Amino acid sequence: MRWPKIMLCAALAWLPFSVGIATFEVGLVTLTLYITGILLLIPLAICRKLFGPYPFGLRRIDFQIILLCISYLTSTIFARTPLGAGYLAVHAIFVPVASYYVIKALVETEQEYRQIITALTLGFSVFCMVALVAFIDSGMTTRVRVLSRDAIAVSTMSMAALVILFIFTSAKRLIRGLGVLANLGGLVASMARSYLVLFFLAPGIWRIIRAGQGLLLIVFFLGVSLGGTLFLSSNSELMKGKGWKPGQENGLERLTNIEYWKEGLHGRLLTFRESLRHFEAAPIFGTGLRPPDELGSTVHNFHLEWLEYGGLTGYLLCAAILVSHFGSCRKVAETDTWCAGNLTIIVLLFANGLTNGMMHGLMPYLFFILLGLNEARLNLSKRVIAGTIPRAVENRVTYEPRILGG
Repeated sequence: MRWPKIMLCAALAWLPFSVGIATFEVGLVTLTLYITGILLLIPLAICRKLFGPYPFGLRRIDFQIILLCISYLTSTIFARTPLGAGYLAVHAIFVPVASYYVIKALVETEQEYRQIITALTLGFSVFCMVALVAFIDSGMTTRVRVLSRDAIAVSTMSMAALVILFIFTSAKRLIRGLGVLANLGGLVASMARSYLVLFFLAPGIWRIIRAGQGLLLIVFFLGVSLGGTLFLSSNSELMKGKGWKPGQENGLERLTNIEYWKEGLHGRLLTFRESLRHFEAAPIFGTGLRPPDELGSTVHNFHLEWLEYGGLTGYLLCAAILVSHFGSCRKVAETDTWCAGNLTIIVLLFANGLTNGMMHGLMPYLFFILLGLNEARLNLSKRVIAGTIPRAVENRVTYEPRILGG
């Protein structure tokens, strides 16, 4: 592995820690070691594609992502506070998109893919272990927050790592077992209700994607969840909790008392109505991403984030990116467990995003990283068909793709 790819591995392994350690402000950007690494890798990735042996493999999704960036640049320029909207857009759109293109450009072989996914999983697992230690130290009564990462970020890392470890059966048993325990601990420490439910739904999602029905799944999910979001936005009183005590929503009661589940959703639904009003004021290109001091809290629903921040233009482009990617990967996921695993994580991300949003914190980074990894696998698949690299088949013992003759 050449040094640009070593740098990419280091950046991905550091991603969980990048918010709370070694950050500094440069203009609109809060530079972290992760962002610095990605920015340094952009020219190297361009050179690799211009002068390397393999083309970039432009597809429809790449043009859709470029249009999405243009759309958010437009909404940022016309936002009420362009500087604040620009700051958020850099971290929610532009840097994650740069991560996508860097990963797609630099991951060219099966071995490089394994090294990249290992680095990402290692970073997540170590961070979840730190979160678990902090949770135990707190007396295991309050959901954890570690190094400026909130509980949702911790649970997002743990779910993603658990799916990857499920696939990565060729890893040493002890290391894999420790990783599973650390990430299960992170999931418990976060007390994230949505992910705790999704943990039990994940095997079903995996099977649907492995059956080649990933495209149908994502279209059904987007349609039904949008309808449900709009319905609940107009009927928030259905989720009004009774008999709950304010101030205890971050303790064990949030898991054991159904009224806390209802009240948590009710609080989110109140932000839904406000978000729809902002969308109505700027329906074409949206309001741009609003700074926290205006909103007080993020919009806890990805549909409404897309509509409010990007308008109909941004919404349709985001939905098109998802649908295009799942359509491109549908057949590959039947035989490639890594591809199926990444699609499963994406579905879990967006299912969680129905009540926690997607355009803040770790979520946009992980989404575009997963897109880049899967697009790199599609390029690998095309080169297999063209005969430029050995054919990869599934190892029925480990359920992992392996290279014939390798």
